[in-house]
Amino acid sequence: FCLILLEIQILRVRVAKPAAVVLDAPPPVKGAFGAGVGAAKLEEAGLAVGSAPVGLKKGRLGEEMRAMMNRLATAKSSRSVDVEQHVLLHEEEHREDSPPPQDGAPPPPPEQQRAAVVGMMKHAWDSYARIAFGMDELLPIQGRGVSTFGGCTAITILDALDTLYIMGLTDRFDRAREWVATKLDFACSASYQSVFETTIRSLGGLMSVYQLSGDAMFLRKAEELGRKLRAGLKPGEMPYPACSFAQARCQKRSTNLAEAGSLQMEWRALAAATEDPELKEGRKIVEEAMKKIMDAAPKDVLPKNDIQLNPDNTIHLVGSVGMAGLGDSWYEYLLKMHLQGGSNEKEAGYRQAFEEKMRMMMKELVRESGGPVRVTDKGRDKMDHLACFVAGSLASSVHLPGAVSLTEEEKTNFMRVAGGIAETCYNMYHMSPSGLAPEGVQFDNRGKMTCGGACYNIQRPEAVEALFYLWRTTHEQKYRDYAWEIFQNFEKVLRVENGYVGLQNAWSPTAKNTPKDVMSSFFLAETIKYFYLIFSDDDVIPLDKWVFNTEAHPLKVDPSLGETPVVDFSHNYN
Repeated sequence: FCLILLEIQILRVRVAKPAAVVLDAPPPVKGAFGAGVGAAKLEEAGLAVGSAPVGLKKGRLGEEMRAMMNRLATAKSSRSVDVEQHVLLHEEEHREDSPPPQDGAPPPPPEQQRAAVVGMMKHAWDSYARIAFGMDELLPIQGRGVSTFGGCTAITILDALDTLYIMGLTDRFDRAREWVATKLDFACSASYQSVFETTIRSLGGLMSVYQLSGDAMFLRKAEELGRKLRAGLKPGEMPYPACSFAQARCQKRSTNLAEAGSLQMEWRALAAATEDPELKEGRKIVEEAMKKIMDAAPKDVLPKNDIQLNPDNTIHLVGSVGMAGLGDSWYEYLLKMHLQGGSNEKEAGYRQAFEEKMRMMMKELVRESGGPVRVTDKGRDKMDHLACFVAGSLASSVHLPGAVSLTEEEKTNFMRVAGGIAETCYNMYHMSPSGLAPEGVQFDNRGKMTCGGACYNIQRPEAVEALFYLWRTTHEQKYRDYAWEIFQNFEKVLRVENGYVGLQNAWSPTAKNTPKDVMSSFFLAETIKYFYLIFSDDDVIPLDKWVFNTEAHPLKVDPSLGETPVVDFSHNYN
């Protein structure tokens, strides 16, 4: 018994002063939680100030500690000796997690809510790592991995890396890093992969964790991927939608606003970090594509979502109009590219375009009468869960620096609509018989909400994303309360032995009986991350230092991007 206590005291010394690991990397960002976080936050994460978050750190020692504490508990049960005062407790966030409180109980304090979210990430990640490690995604019910993105680039690992890092789950992060360093091969699959999805998930994930950690290995892997993606980027043309990285062959075909207009943040981050001129040119090509879209868009109404290619490489826009799939992240990136470049006036045209499009959206798609505030599809009184991102974009455009043309009255209107959309997105969950939102909702002539066609749930993040931005910009407690209710419903309805599932029909009181066998990589990259950040302090990934790409990968605000634009966006694009 005494030897066990001695071992614990030895571990206390080892945990208090973890050994730093020297990497061939530039100095890391100070803090697992982003710039501006103090030493106390770093110690919470198990990281020494100025040291790289890789190698033997508190996370791995924590596993040893838990084993010894179990042995200590066994010894105590056989000796009825009070030994709690000798035990080193883990930080609140890293204790084994208890179930969320029962319905009707007051919300726990944020540190306990945050600990519960860490428990969600542990269960999701550990299930994937146990069953499907190295494959793209996990099928929790069947208990096997699946090749959704070619099968050999482990999209869940690349998508989840920064979430593991931000939460300070060092032992899990170390294993993921080792796989990326030794096993990741982007030429492993001959099948055609989405350039858009690969860029926002894989390139965005690698650049984010590089900027957070300073570990140059992640930059080298991002450069490898960038060279593969360059096959789909030709000067003067729109980005190709799909490529076979093994064959360096791409499909040239029609695309849409989101596919062609949501590659820029990731390429800007890569271009600023690399010395490779081929990769720097990649930034120029994708930003020229953005300008081509903006030039083709009508000046007085919202653009149509589909991009049709002409033989002379010009484009025209056709199809539907809406803020959900096919168009959503194009609008998002107009704002975020300006923020990413430090809100520089040399790129003010991006922000101006965003503000103009939001004015058009308020006129054409937002409904505030005959029901809740909602963003509809043109001609149909329905709202997709995907469109919930609009609430966060509106709030960010008002509260983050660099607004170009918004009047005070417009700022007030933007925030009113942002709050109304966030309420509607919350009610997609609150009013659902299962407590989980469907893919979309529709409204009858009295404004009553029902399922809008596709009733399944696949753990989408957009509602939680909206609540995150509304919390950060207003600090109204109700947004944390809404998020906590949704989090509890995820735990009660979607958690299974091998991770988290979706629902075939979320708008059913028996939804739990018909699960959808999927645990999407974006659940770990986005949904869980936004839950965690809602219950964290504002200096955990502060919005004046970081900008989230459309897959919730935080990328650094880099004023050099705005100071050295590659396309002229210094003026009103109109």
